[in-house]
Amino acid sequence: MNFFSHKEEVPLFYCETGERILGIGEPNHKYIVRGFHLQSKRQYLDFQRHKDFIEITKDEIDFVSYNIDKMFVLLVNSNAEVLEWIRSHITYYNTLAAWSQIKSEILKHCEVKSTFHYYLSLANNQLKELETNPSPTYNSTLHFLRSLLSAEVASNFMLPSLLISDLITEAHGCKGLTNLAKLCLEKKRLSLDEEPLADKLILPFLKTELTRISKKEVLKSGRYKLLSECLTEYAIFIKSKYYKM
Repeated sequence: MNFFSHKEEVPLFYCETGERILGIGEPNHKYIVRGFHLQSKRQYLDFQRHKDFIEITKDEIDFVSYNIDKMFVLLVNSNAEVLEWIRSHITYYNTLAAWSQIKSEILKHCEVKSTFHYYLSLANNQLKELETNPSPTYNSTLHFLRSLLSAEVASNFMLPSLLISDLITEAHGCKGLTNLAKLCLEKKRLSLDEEPLADKLILPFLKTELTRISKKEVLKSGRYKLLSECLTEYAIFIKSKYYKM
């Protein structure tokens, strides 16, 4: 990783996030790279408190790296955003031993209830933007639908897929929403996604669907302890390997 050529920290894992992994990105979009690193042995043993993230914006790249402790705290709390990072199908760098196995364990034990509320909150904020925009577009509607469909899938105790095409399949029971998502995707394919919505009944329909999904009750899985044990053991393994302790 060139970003670490003048840094002490040890890069571990980096992937693409954002619209590219959702299947709705444009070729000229900025690359959004996320991942995590290990502090150098000197930093680890030092008495001083060191910054727990690295952030770099350069040319067409938006790069953020968390140290392993910060990353694993987010994972143990089933943070939906970092769960998206580790599920990205575009990996740029990975030196982690047995990562596929550990990732499977994380995804098996993560708390789907947390992802449900994350996507629901995202959808609420996006709907407010749609309602305050005098000319909401198919593109902004597609982003809202991605969040709402993700919440719908999560309400059925499933981690929603990242790719919008797979998400539409998973939410097959919501014909109105999935048909609208397909229309938005077609507009995007034809480069017409910045057009304003043609039907004024779309926003009231979306608001009704958001209210319906918001009323769903998603129970905790009770797997926090298993997830915590998995991440603790793996963190010890990684640190023992790199620090040779």
